[in-house]
Amino acid sequence: MKKATLDQAAKILAILDDTPLEQVQAMLSSGLFADLRDGNLAGVNRNDFRRILGLKPLGEESRNINLVQTKAQADGGTTTLGAMLKAVAILGQREGLYEHVRANPQGVPKEWHGKTIYFPETESDFKPWGHCVQCMRWNGHGWDWDTERVINMVGPNDYVAVPA
Repeated sequence: MKKATLDQAAKILAILDDTPLEQVQAMLSSGLFADLRDGNLAGVNRNDFRRILGLKPLGEESRNINLVQTKAQADGGTTTLGAMLKAVAILGQREGLYEHVRANPQGVPKEWHGKTIYFPETESDFKPWGHCVQCMRWNGHGWDWDTERVINMVGPNDYVAVPA
């Protein structure tokens, strides 16, 4: 078996970066790290583990996000991304929605797989392409993050993320 690398140790330290000293000491003295090291992690359901610790299951916040599209798209047609963004603008936007989903991709519901999700809060003038918006696209194995021009066409599998 290979030993842990310094990069792996740095990732563990980064997770604990903002954690109070007393809490880190309690975690070390509890033996939980040793249990995690020795246990069969493949056999553990992470959400069940989080419930035991009194934490919300992963993805719970992502369930507070609605995916919306235009009627033309819902009927199988197409429109421009810009038109789709304007049509849903009345639903409001929440700062940090894109950052939250990007930082917690494991919490994205499985129902989102196969879709492209656009985040209106990220719309900006992106030289030399003009107005663009950030999106996430399911590639069959994980999420790809991209930038799309608002003049591009969107179809039935394209949605805008808005607060629930």
